[in-house]
Amino acid sequence: MYKLNFLLKLTLVSLITLFTIGDVIGQIEFEKGYFIDNDGTQTECLIKNMAWDSNPTEFNYKLGIEGNVEKTNIQNVKEFCVYNQIKYTRFEVDIDRSSMDPNRLSEYRVPQWSKEILFLQAVIEGDAKLYLYKDGKMVKYFYSTKDIQPKQLVYKKYFKEDRVTTAVNKRYQNQLWTDLRLDGSTMSSVTNVSYKMTPLSNYFKKYNGQMGNGFVEHKNSIKGDGAKFNLKIQAGISNPELIMLNNKSGKSISYGSDMDFRLGMEIEMMLPFNKNKWAFYIDPSFVKYNSATKIYDYYGYPEYLEARINSIKVSFGLRYYLYINDKSKLYVSINVLYHQNFNTLLEVFYDNELDVIERSLTFIGVGVGYSYERFTIQFRRDPERSVLEASAFWREEMSDYSLTLSYRLLGGKTKE
Repeated sequence: MYKLNFLLKLTLVSLITLFTIGDVIGQIEFEKGYFIDNDGTQTECLIKNMAWDSNPTEFNYKLGIEGNVEKTNIQNVKEFCVYNQIKYTRFEVDIDRSSMDPNRLSEYRVPQWSKEILFLQAVIEGDAKLYLYKDGKMVKYFYSTKDIQPKQLVYKKYFKEDRVTTAVNKRYQNQLWTDLRLDGSTMSSVTNVSYKMTPLSNYFKKYNGQMGNGFVEHKNSIKGDGAKFNLKIQAGISNPELIMLNNKSGKSISYGSDMDFRLGMEIEMMLPFNKNKWAFYIDPSFVKYNSATKIYDYYGYPEYLEARINSIKVSFGLRYYLYINDKSKLYVSINVLYHQNFNTLLEVFYDNELDVIERSLTFIGVGVGYSYERFTIQFRRDPERSVLEASAFWREEMSDYSLTLSYRLLGGKTKE
């Protein structure tokens, strides 16, 4: 029990330390940038980079590291930028906010325009500019040239007259063909461009490339059109411990801990928002517990009891990253564990065995880790799990903690 309490304290201290470090690192999110006010004055400052999932209408900034946090908004600012990260420019535009929810589609094929003042996020800037506007699940793209003020690229799903069949207005393809036609291209060059970030940005890069004046690509805007995946191999040590408690006599049998080498793999899905700080993961591995203990019977004779539990363990959970720089990061995680047990033996008296359950699902484990480039080291405290079939006389305490080193085989940098 002392060991169990020690590990719980160690886990708690690790979590507190990581969140403290995270709070310090969070200060880094005030990043160098600028904003331009209504008078055209550009102010260099530190901007709180919120990795906005929806286009903002306001933001916080400081004039220096030790400066006070101030707030300004779209009424007072024409443009703001976090250097090498993200840029927003204010425009008055016509926007169609028709829902893309299949249950709330419009009956009208044509856009239902409303005039609004918005911060549009720059994606590609050159002779032709591509902008992004997001409001929750609604995603709209805009474009402009030296002769065209920012205009929405029209893509609209709608119900036909029967209110059952759906259709799509892909007018944006005609807009590309009419206003941003590539030299020597055919209509298929635009009909093959889907209404997503990557295809549209690639098209605008081609157009600006043929114009010969270059372009600026705001890479933080081009996050792709879905989650990113990492594949890792793992090796490490685990140290499970088993204690049996007799409900009738109050006595306990400690089988001790069993330091064991473990191998496994991990599939991690980085979520495409909040600067890739959140991830889901699944981590299958093989673990075994094989230990024995000596007890004395009523007459003082020694008995040797064996416990053997082999398991396929699958851990799946949620992870939060705290970025230090482009190469290194810390994280905390919570997880749920599934065990499939086989080849088991659990003796409580000589030649007297208890039945071990085939499978178990346990909540909730915690972990802390540090990643540097492709390598990650992790300490994890798994939740106590059941190993016994229902018993009127016995109950168990089986705990486990592990230290793991992993290497990323597939996937890449995830900080946007």
